[in-house]
Amino acid sequence: MDACARRFDLSAIAPLHGGDGLALPPDTVCEAVLLTEHFHRGQFRKNGLPFLTHPLAVWRTLQSAGVPDPHMQAAALLHDALEENPEHASDMLNTIAVKISPNVAQMVLQLSDDPAVPREARKAAQLTKIANAPRQVQLVKLADRLVNLAEPGLSPQRVQSYGLHTAQLLDCMAQMQPPRPMARGETRNNPSDSHNTCYWMQLAQQRLTHALRVQIKRIAAIGVVCVLSGCAVSPASVPDTPLRPIDWENLDKNAPHAPSYMWDALRNSQRTTA
Repeated sequence: MDACARRFDLSAIAPLHGGDGLALPPDTVCEAVLLTEHFHRGQFRKNGLPFLTHPLAVWRTLQSAGVPDPHMQAAALLHDALEENPEHASDMLNTIAVKISPNVAQMVLQLSDDPAVPREARKAAQLTKIANAPRQVQLVKLADRLVNLAEPGLSPQRVQSYGLHTAQLLDCMAQMQPPRPMARGETRNNPSDSHNTCYWMQLAQQRLTHALRVQIKRIAAIGVVCVLSGCAVSPASVPDTPLRPIDWENLDKNAPHAPSYMWDALRNSQRTTA
């Protein structure tokens, strides 16, 4: 954990749970942070941001949605490692299994597509794959999509494509796994409840799904204007404001703040490493 604390000022990334911030993550997540930095070192997103900002944002989004499980958080951090390093995927998967856990390695594998497959075929296969995956994997994927849809610097066409595919994914998931009513006695404040894990997983899925549908509606509403005018989010258009939590209860009024905390992750938390 000391190595994790020395290399990354994790407290500088958005305290998405609210005012008091977050404690340093457990050893499992810290190990995943270090592996993620190693696997994506020297890589960049299409918008020019260091690739590390994306998995950090997915991790914080999943955590803020109410997912306390360190193995799921580790999978969120490592979800793109295999796709971005296909020539080393087998070795990386083994490293994840040994240094973190086989369970996390399995989740990362389920979250990964084969980059050798043509894009359209890959997207079509992903719908069925994720819809049939365990809920733990689905939640990581939903957090990933929420960050993707709000990422700064994407072209309107790219955002439209992401939005359409995400809407299809949500529909497939709803057909395969319709939401169940909350069981009596399931409460966040009762950690001894045998249904507590089911509760937070369902709560997180509801939050992430709703946030995605809100984002998709916004994309649909401005899509025609953006395509005609060629507009795209740029660094200059991202508010330079302190990091704020996602307001899960008022998403219809307030957009998720993924762009802000991705830029803040770049500005405030990444340190130069040897």
